[in-house]
Amino acid sequence: MFESRICRCLLLVLGCWSLSVPVSAVETSITIDGITLKDPTRPAGWQAGRVTGVSVQRPTIRLESIIYSPQRRIAVINGRTLAEGQQSNGVKVVKIEQRRVLLEWQGDRWHASVSAAADGSFSIRRTQ
Repeated sequence: MFESRICRCLLLVLGCWSLSVPVSAVETSITIDGITLKDPTRPAGWQAGRVTGVSVQRPTIRLESIIYSPQRRIAVINGRTLAEGQQSNGVKVVKIEQRRVLLEWQGDRWHASVSAAADGSFSIRRTQ
């Protein structure tokens, strides 16, 4: 009775361990008596090493205007008014400068500038 409990526990531990093995480390085919059997759960035409990383593009940002003063710094991004530290669609406003805004998304930082209007003027407002 004691030995059967040990065997059951050992089987349970080994079963749980086998579930924790990464999928990429699992063999996709097995050979039995000279016959190679492939994993039927793999998609047709699948080959190891052919999967490439998926690139995710950062959200589209349209910096419409900047309100900049020593007391107040505001950026209008995609129609939303944001201050430093606030975020919209996962994009965080890190720093607002006079002519550009430092943004961050998933650890990637970049500057967005106010785009020029058709007549070449900028939509930047400064207050005293």
